Amino acid sequence: MSGDGVHLRGSGHFDGGSWDAERLDPWAGDRPRVPRRAIPGLVLIGLFTPLFLVGAVLAAVRGEWTMVAGFAAWGGLFGHVAGVFVFLRWRPRRPGVLPATAVTPDGAPGLCFRYSGWAYFWLLGMLCWGALVPLAIAAVWFVTGGVAVIGAIALVGVALLVCGQIAATLSLAPGRLILTPDGLYHRGQLITQYSPWSGVTAVDAGRAGQVRIIRVWVAPSSGDRLRIRLRPWFLPAEERVALPGIVLRDPWLAVDPRTVHRALRHYLLNPSHRGELGGPAAVERIEQGRLFLY
Repeated sequence: MSGDGVHLRGSGHFDGGSWDAERLDPWAGDRPRVPRRAIPGLVLIGLFTPLFLVGAVLAAVRGEWTMVAGFAAWGGLFGHVAGVFVFLRWRPRRPGVLPATAVTPDGAPGLCFRYSGWAYFWLLGMLCWGALVPLAIAAVWFVTGGVAVIGAIALVGVALLVCGQIAATLSLAPGRLILTPDGLYHRGQLITQYSPWSGVTAVDAGRAGQVRIIRVWVAPSSGDRLRIRLRPWFLPAEERVALPGIVLRDPWLAVDPRTVHRALRHYLLNPSHRGELGGPAAVERIEQGRLFLY
C-alpha cells in the first residue's frame, strides 16, 4: 500500500518464478466488498426507492401531478444512486471487447482503449441529479424569502459548480487511452495528457478504495503535455498524486482492465514492438494474447 492510501500490486519485478495467477491477473482473489458504514444507506435506498415509485403511481391515479413529479424525482434519485453503487462494484469480464486503431489529436496512429458509455451514463446522471436537487431546494427557499434566500444562493453556487463539471466531462467525452509508437495519449474525464515512452518508468495495478486502478508512472520531462479542465482538486486523489502519470479506473474502461494492464506492460518492457502500434498487428497481438509481461 502506498502512502496515499492506494493499494498497489503487480509491480512486475521478475524473480525467476512461474507465471502465477497474480502475474496474469493482478487482481486475482480481489473481490468487491461492501463497507459496513454503507449498509444502512443501502437498506434505506432499497426501501425508499419502490415506496417513492408506488407513491408516484397512487398520486397519478388521484390526478395529483405535482405529487407525481415529486415522488418520481426522489424515486429516480434514489434509484440512480443504487445503480451507481452497483456499477462501481460490478466487475464483469469483457473478453469480447478489444481495442482498435485510432489517431491522437496530433494525427499519430495508435492502439486505442476507449472509455465505456455506461460510465458516462451513470456519472453524468449522478451529476445531473446533483445539480437539479440543489436547484429545486433553492427555488423553494427563494419563494420562502427571508434568511432562507442566503442558503438558496449558496445552493445555486453548488449547482453551478456541478454544471461546470458536467460541461467539462462532456467536452472530453468519450475518453480513451491511445498507445502510439512514441508515447501514451490519455483523455480522461477531466484531463488530457501525453507522455513519451522514454518517460514511462513502471506500470502498477491496484485499487483505490473498492475501485480497481492501473497507474502508469511517468518521470517528468519536457515531452509531457498536460491539461486539466476546471481545477486539480476536481480530480480524484489517486489521479492528483500520480501526475504527470496516468491513472485508469476499471469502471471507466470499455475493455477488460486486465487486457489494458497487460498491453501497457508488454509495450513498456518490449520497446522493439512499439513500431506495430497503430496498425492491425497490435490488435492481433492483443486478440491472440501474445504479450510478454516479464
